[in-house]
Amino acid sequence: MRRRAVSEIVSAVLVMMVVLAGMGFYIAASETRILGEALSVKESMQLNQNQISELLEFIDMFQESSPTYGETVRVFVYNYGLKNITVSNVIVDGSLSEQNSFRILDLDGKNFTSNGENQTRVLPMSTTSELILNFSDTFFDTSQIESIVIHTDSEKLFEILNTTK
Repeated sequence: MRRRAVSEIVSAVLVMMVVLAGMGFYIAASETRILGEALSVKESMQLNQNQISELLEFIDMFQESSPTYGETVRVFVYNYGLKNITVSNVIVDGSLSEQNSFRILDLDGKNFTSNGENQTRVLPMSTTSELILNFSDTFFDTSQIESIVIHTDSEKLFEILNTTK
């Protein structure tokens, strides 16, 4: 008796087609997600170059209370990097709060924070700047601040530890 084994061949081909179709769908879905989130080599190099060009030197920090501005913390930094640093956020003791408003001044009191819809806050290169954190709307005890982190547009973080305690 001879068996043709056609049904075994057909079932093996069908299983292979189902597996290949599933793998194709999985690869297509994964490729879109992976390539959508990944930076190109050029973008990665540009981001690293921007981060390397951003250099800050912490000079001093002190706390002040005034009737006009309330509780403020004044931080003096010197930008000795190769480019202006755009500050995107300031994080105080690990928390980013809307009430922790800040502005940037030069030593003559000129405001580096532009007024407008898209408010940019720039620390100019080769300049000593004053970063003023205003806590007038909160019940935040400025004497208990442990650290201040400056977050830049190029995703670089500068941590300043409180030495005034």
